Amino acid sequence: MKSKELSRADVVDKRMQILCAAQRCFARYGFAKTTLDDIAAGVGMKKASLYYYYKNKESIFQDVIEYESNELLNLLNEKMATCSNAIEKLLMFAHARLEYLRKTINLHELSVQVLLEVKPIIDRLFQDFQRKQLEVLQKILLEGIEQNIFKQIDVNQTASAILSVLEAVVLKEFQSAEIHSASDIDYNKLQKQLDTILTLMIDGLKK
Repeated sequence: MKSKELSRADVVDKRMQILCAAQRCFARYGFAKTTLDDIAAGVGMKKASLYYYYKNKESIFQDVIEYESNELLNLLNEKMATCSNAIEKLLMFAHARLEYLRKTINLHELSVQVLLEVKPIIDRLFQDFQRKQLEVLQKILLEGIEQNIFKQIDVNQTASAILSVLEAVVLKEFQSAEIHSASDIDYNKLQKQLDTILTLMIDGLKK
């Protein structure tokens, strides 16, 4: 039993080493140009040994994004802890999500084409991440009701609607025919669009 526990611990430790190496490779070469050989070399192992832990580059990328998604949730909690009311927290939620997205895309040098290609793969693992984001939004909305800022609403449906709108605005910008690289995205313009839409939604929530 003890040896099995140590074995599992070794596997977890090695997978973390692989993820750290993959982060460095994605940051240096970008997702498209990074190879399994690059990642394996970063851990000091052979490519064949890498297959024991991950079946392909996409599965490694998924875990990297999942790890970074948890970092975003921690960032959201830290940022919102500085806000005094639910309205400020909703705006901060949108700001922090966009800033995280900008840093992630730039870090991995993702082109819009590659981003859209890996999105269906990532989305399968993002379901849990989406659920956690909804929980954050639901908590904010409940706080707004308790603070007598927001009227009585269906918290679950409203949180889902807010998140869907935020994602739709960002996706529309990414799918723009004029944008070929993630660096072409005007994040200031995108932030203003999100602020405008979210402000309209907040006005509808107010008592």
